Amino acid sequence: MQLTSRLEKTLISSVIIIVGIVGCYFVENLYKFRQNQLLELQISNAEHKASQITNALSLSLQKKIYAAYSLANIISSQQELTDQQRQAVSQNLLNYDPQLMGVGIALNDIINFVYPTLPYSFALGEETSSEIQAQLDHFKENPYSLAQGSIQALNNAQDMYILRSPIFSGDINNRIYQGHILLLVNLQKVLDEAQHKNSPYIIALQHKQHTTPVFGNPDALKKPLFISDIKVNNQDWGLYVADKIVANKTHSIYDNWYLNNSVRWYGYSSLGMLLMLFSVISIFYLHAKKRSMQDELTGLPNRRYFIYTLKNLINNAAHYQSSFALLNIDLDDFKLINDRYGHASGDSILQQVAQQLRNSVRSHDTIARVGGDEFLIIVSRVKNRQQLVHLVQQIQSHLEQHQYDIQGTFLHIKVSIGYSLFQDPDTNIDQLLSEADISMYHNKSLKRHSQKFNDSALSDDIIDKNHTNHTK
Repeated sequence: MQLTSRLEKTLISSVIIIVGIVGCYFVENLYKFRQNQLLELQISNAEHKASQITNALSLSLQKKIYAAYSLANIISSQQELTDQQRQAVSQNLLNYDPQLMGVGIALNDIINFVYPTLPYSFALGEETSSEIQAQLDHFKENPYSLAQGSIQALNNAQDMYILRSPIFSGDINNRIYQGHILLLVNLQKVLDEAQHKNSPYIIALQHKQHTTPVFGNPDALKKPLFISDIKVNNQDWGLYVADKIVANKTHSIYDNWYLNNSVRWYGYSSLGMLLMLFSVISIFYLHAKKRSMQDELTGLPNRRYFIYTLKNLINNAAHYQSSFALLNIDLDDFKLINDRYGHASGDSILQQVAQQLRNSVRSHDTIARVGGDEFLIIVSRVKNRQQLVHLVQQIQSHLEQHQYDIQGTFLHIKVSIGYSLFQDPDTNIDQLLSEADISMYHNKSLKRHSQKFNDSALSDDIIDKNHTNHTK
């Protein structure tokens, strides 16, 4: 006997599930939208950072070309410089620019001065190739360029590049090629200084033709946010910008999404609170509805629920042409129990009667306490009046044969049962209740009349016995 319908519970559960699914869908889509916004922002920042580093690299290398151009002018104008003087000039140049690791002078394209001797002299003298010769030929063919240079990777010295700049003598209208200056540049230092130490990015620089070595942080090649194709001294390079690596552990800005994208954090928290609130309200609603339709003393449905159920049953029975019966049960002389044993004992009797009624009817029948010592039962699927009478006799026999415990004392009770049978679709609820009520009182009246008859017969028998004894 359900005081709250399964349909109602199913609807509430369905609403919770649907709201949860829709809420998760909304949160995830909002999360993806926010992630795309963050990613676009990061890519834009990475692009801006790549532009800054590109400018810084070009400026740094151009600065070195002008330094080489200045040294070339000193060499061409003061060819009588001693090696000691050349070393002093070279040392000043190295002190001025810590990214320079060595200086070489190649008069007639033959290296005849290297500073410092160790450990970089081998790098300045070992690189010869057709590419270098092409660079030197380019210098000779363009004598009127005031400051020019080229940069060449070294195979035997990782992180090192050689920057070459021509030496010309004579005035502007008659420049004579005399050789070239070599500057050994640590490109890793150039790249490190081009980006800030506290930058949220890691940078890698890779030559398009020579994939090794990689300058900067090689991890930037794995998952770059932005790749920029740049030209440095007419050479093609790839600049990779990615998330920063912190404390030797890969830490992406997207790993801790709850710090950078709070949509999920707040979204699922709000959704959980909403579902929890709805669940609590639903529980209170179902509990309140159950309380409003339940007899507090016996736990049985009350009159409100019974009338609601009876109305629905009448409508369904009329539609499907089915029949059912209504029983009205009243405890005989219940007031005497209250007067003799107290109201607490009377309540106990009502609770025990309610339990016996549960045991007497089928699970799909409806029992209700409608007031005082009156109980109503809807008996469904009744075929005929004979079946109903038999059922009434069974219930009455079960209730009256049971021993009821009152403060350790066991007693029997008597009940009066009336009934009405729904067979006519035109019958309404008031007629059913009235017929069952009249039937119950008729049964009670018959029992009282029978009791009076028995008491009168017993009294007459006692009088006759006394009269016979007196005559004797």
